Amino acid sequence: MSDYRKVKIKVKSVEGTCHAGHKPGDEWVVEAHTPEGLCVHAYSALDPMIRAFMFDASIPWLDEEGRLELVCPDPDNPVVFTLEKMD
Repeated sequence: MSDYRKVKIKVKSVEGTCHAGHKPGDEWVVEAHTPEGLCVHAYSALDPMIRAFMFDASIPWLDEEGRLELVCPDPDNPVVFTLEKMD
């Protein structure tokens, strides 16, 4: 048994052109390392909340299903990601 939870990352939407090629519906599971194929810039933006999810931090602004939406740092081609804890 690990000391942390796995976190699922899913692309919800893409406006413009994602230069990493991400498309709505793409998914990754984060365990201990950056998942292969996920844009490093997006991962850097998501990482603080991924770590919070992994260690069950209290986050008051989650949606009804316990998910969180975050956006990559490209202001011209925003990609919206959904994070959720896995059992």
